[in-house]
Amino acid sequence: MHVAPLVVVKLGPKSIYKFRYRLVVGNQDRIAEQLDALWTAHADEQAELTQGPTQGQ
Repeated sequence: MHVAPLVVVKLGPKSIYKFRYRLVVGNQDRIAEQLDALWTAHADEQAELTQGPTQGQ
């Protein structure tokens, strides 16, 4: 298994960071095949960083 970040984001105390992750398992050939398929299917997805609610909301 290999885990690697795709992006680095500075978070503040009220930040909300939404993202997706997938766990791909198998032998080297199967993992490569699955990662290629995932990359093709989800290449346009972006993580989302928003400011959380402020006190009193």
